[in-house]
Amino acid sequence: WPNITEKKDALPDAEEWDGVPDKLQHLER
Repeated sequence: WPNITEKKDALPDAEEWDGVPDKLQHLER
């Protein structure tokens, strides 16, 4: 796997999800 060398900006709703427990059940696949 290539190394991650640059940081991307957070998604627009990142603050909304900060601290939400059990996020995996909300993940859309």
